[in-house]
Amino acid sequence: MAKGNESGQHGGYPGATAATYTTPATTLADNRTPFRCVVSNAAGSTASTSEMLAVTASATTPRTFACPLTTSGPVGVPFRYTIVSTGGTTPLTYSASRLPTGLSLDRSTGVISGTPTAAGTYDIPITASNTAGSISATLTLTVTSRPPVVPINAWRQAHFGASQINLEIAGDAADPDGDGANNLQEYTNGTDPLAPNGSP
Repeated sequence: MAKGNESGQHGGYPGATAATYTTPATTLADNRTPFRCVVSNAAGSTASTSEMLAVTASATTPRTFACPLTTSGPVGVPFRYTIVSTGGTTPLTYSASRLPTGLSLDRSTGVISGTPTAAGTYDIPITASNTAGSISATLTLTVTSRPPVVPINAWRQAHFGASQINLEIAGDAADPDGDGANNLQEYTNGTDPLAPNGSP
């Protein structure tokens, strides 16, 4: 076994005559040291190409979570949340237990995604880990039964189109379907302002 240096000269390792070689304990100073193997018999010898030894700093444990530990989303609506940690040497792996039905975790990216199927508040233990150790926390996810709130102007546009600017039709106090509930009440209740039966 031969070791190279910047001048291109090579020196052998005494006793390194086996088919494999294990280095002594390395330091950062050994990074990018070239090695090559020389094979000999009675007819002569030949040398391999040089390979670089890569020495990196010791792995460090993740320090903290850089993502909010409370989040929410409604039933039946696609959900996405990413576990983010700081300070740890990559690669990192993530875990999350007791996820609501319909959600799953990508352990390599930390992304929790899917469509939740049941309302409730869920305390989800999460971890970020590498070869040096791990950190843990609890993510509180609230799954609501109501759909997300739509701004009233967007609601008017969806229901009245070009007539949204006509206050007699689309104003808060107007009752275009004549069912006794004005537009503001229809918006609050999540019902159709153009359906006399008050259907959602």
